[in-house]
Amino acid sequence: MKRTALYLAVATTLMSNSQVLASEHSSHAYNQEKMPEHLRTPYQGVTDMEDSEIADRDQLPPVSVKRSNVQMLLKNIDDSVAPLCLTTTDLASVNGQRRIDMLKTNTDFSCFEDNMWAVADDLKATLFDSASMIAVAQRAQELAAQYDGTNSNGLRNFINYLRVGFWAVTTNRNANVTTAVEGFLDTLVANPNYYSTNDENAFNVKEAMILMFIENWRSRYINASIGWLQRYDVNWGANMQRLLTKTLTLFYRGRNDQAFKTAVEQDRALVDALKNFLSSNENLIGHTREYQYNDAANELARLLGIGGQTYQEVKVIVRDFLATHTMTGDHSTAWLNMAGQVDYYDNTNCSYYNTCNYKQTLEATVLPITYNCSSTLRVRAQELTNNQLVGICNDLALQETYFHNKLNTAHTPVADDNNDTLELVIYNSSSEYKKFSGILFNHSTDNGGIYLEGDPSVPGNIPRFMAHEAEWLSDFTVWNLEHEYVHYLDGRFNKKGNFQDGKNHKTVWWGEGLAEYISKKNFNDDAVEEARKNTYNLNDLFNTNYDDHGSTRIYDWGYLAVRYMFEERQTDINALLIELRNGDYVGFDNYLANIGTQYNSNFSSWLQTVESTKDNNDDTGALTNGQSVTVNSDGTELPAYFIDIPVGAKNLVIQTSGGTAGDADLHVNFGSEATHSDYDYRPWKSGSNETVSVSSPQAGRWHIMISPYGNQVMENVNLTVSWTESDGGTQVEDACVEQNPISSGSLSSGNAVCLDGSRTSYMSIWVPAGKSSLNFSTGHGSGDLTLYHKAGGWPDVSSYDNISATAGNSENITINNPSASWHYLMITKQHSGAALLAIIE
Repeated sequence: MKRTALYLAVATTLMSNSQVLASEHSSHAYNQEKMPEHLRTPYQGVTDMEDSEIADRDQLPPVSVKRSNVQMLLKNIDDSVAPLCLTTTDLASVNGQRRIDMLKTNTDFSCFEDNMWAVADDLKATLFDSASMIAVAQRAQELAAQYDGTNSNGLRNFINYLRVGFWAVTTNRNANVTTAVEGFLDTLVANPNYYSTNDENAFNVKEAMILMFIENWRSRYINASIGWLQRYDVNWGANMQRLLTKTLTLFYRGRNDQAFKTAVEQDRALVDALKNFLSSNENLIGHTREYQYNDAANELARLLGIGGQTYQEVKVIVRDFLATHTMTGDHSTAWLNMAGQVDYYDNTNCSYYNTCNYKQTLEATVLPITYNCSSTLRVRAQELTNNQLVGICNDLALQETYFHNKLNTAHTPVADDNNDTLELVIYNSSSEYKKFSGILFNHSTDNGGIYLEGDPSVPGNIPRFMAHEAEWLSDFTVWNLEHEYVHYLDGRFNKKGNFQDGKNHKTVWWGEGLAEYISKKNFNDDAVEEARKNTYNLNDLFNTNYDDHGSTRIYDWGYLAVRYMFEERQTDINALLIELRNGDYVGFDNYLANIGTQYNSNFSSWLQTVESTKDNNDDTGALTNGQSVTVNSDGTELPAYFIDIPVGAKNLVIQTSGGTAGDADLHVNFGSEATHSDYDYRPWKSGSNETVSVSSPQAGRWHIMISPYGNQVMENVNLTVSWTESDGGTQVEDACVEQNPISSGSLSSGNAVCLDGSRTSYMSIWVPAGKSSLNFSTGHGSGDLTLYHKAGGWPDVSSYDNISATAGNSENITINNPSASWHYLMITKQHSGAALLAIIE
């Protein structure tokens, strides 16, 4: 991969000073690779890796050059043509004018650039000594004076040489070198073609501007950078857009530079330039290049940290911007950027900006839904229907059961683990996730979701999985839901300690591979396709890490390593789990080291035979309304099925009948697999004719297990399931025909009321003891209402027991075995002519 193709979202570089990346306590932040290409971090708002430390780069090996070409160049430097690609070795073999001529004649910049950034340590002193840097800078100054706004005179090669020299040898920043480089930069900035808006010039200036990031030069080139703000055009090409990002990055890097801060205070042209940029580029809002507007807003508000008169001017601008726009409106990202700078630089005066507690307000606004799947799993969401919430809970409940069975956990957490309740936070889309989640929960959003484990040893610690809907898919999907949930289960039941404890050990193959294996089971086409390539030995995979290896090795090959170990080396899996559960990560490493290469041959053979197949799991046992199946068992098999009951369904009937051999015992359970010891309904009848009837079944997944009595053969038993679908609220009497609308009051069972859709309505009903179900239904009219229910107290958008939020006015909530208490409803406004009916049975 070329270095120039490596980008980070500008939010990472131009991030709020208070934002901290979550890697130190996250077990997983690398799943962006699994997102569709068009939703991964795009170039917009990018900051190239060119301006990071050389140690942080992808170190690409030098491209080899035929020695005959090099020798020809060295013999007759003036008459030769540059080879395909100059290497750092070639450049180090000459000096003085010969090196400058070689730089001048090089024509393959991309290859040259890759080689420069991969310079070997033993060549740095030779290539980038002070004398060489001064000579190259002086020649660059001559070229800058003749610069025509293109790369026709090879100036780009010299800029890259200087940039690499400064980052490779920090002692180069002495007075003589900096004076020479200043001469070059001053000459370039003074050239009329400096502000040419073609992409070729943009690339060259962008590269030169990274030199300006160096301390003491930031202040020197403030005005030259302001010129780009003043000339901005939304229709600029890609390199021009990146150039503006570099401009804003220069301002960001000056935040702690006293010379920069003094220069801004003495001449507040930067304040005016950023303010005018925002007022002149409102057309960026909603545009694919809106990031430029948002980043400019961020840098403007960051000037609060300069103090003095600059602070006095900027605080008024920021206050007025925040008052004009809202945190969730069209300008929300810019609003939040500015509020973040207020929070960091001027929090004691938050009342002046009306931003005190804005994060709490934002959280309540963006995540209004709280839904408890169970005592161990809580969902917080931006916008999900009741059916979607129930589906998520059911899917994760099934996965958790599979996890415990596969890992033999006995449902026992590791010692000192207090992460007893996972909070699953779900945003509407990837863009909403990137906009809000980092601000609310202080983590990087340059990924496809992230699990933040925190410190499990701390009582009250809340582990969170941040997720978003996959808006690019036609069916409702929470991206990486099952994969990330395994990380939580793995951390709670397999890995003692926190993420940091195992971070520097051989745990990546295990953690990511297990998450892939448990979530996908034996169905993983991508991994099996990789398996046939036989790319890695097993012991190599044990040493996989996040820093040096890509997504294919981390995920697909991690899956293969874990699946192989479970299928072929269960004894080793058991031993490794002992080490993990004891928190002995050194012992874990040692055990893998002892395995060494002994399984490599068998693993290689296994890779050629492993298949991607649909497991005989939950999907094979799915039944639909009115379906009948024939059930058989050899006496040891326990045929299992499930049905998904929609909201508002009535009269669920599950029935077995017939059979030519054996005695079928029917077991039915809601929410988790039915077993001999865990069931909600069991008829206890002799023979195979058994029926379970539920008049008002709870919406969600119901599990069915057929057990052959006495472990005898059971043949040709008929299993049938049926229920009555909700008709969407039409069973509710159209009360608004004869009644005046109301917005509050007590309900009575069986009597519909007309709702006042112009305001939020609050209703209540008393449920006596011993009742089997409580149902609320709405229907008729126009608009779109949402129904919230809570037992024992009034619900609101962030606190409720049940919610129904389908499109339109037809909503339905059923509570099985309701508590003997007052039950309360909140019905949102923005509808007309809707009726509400409560039924107690």
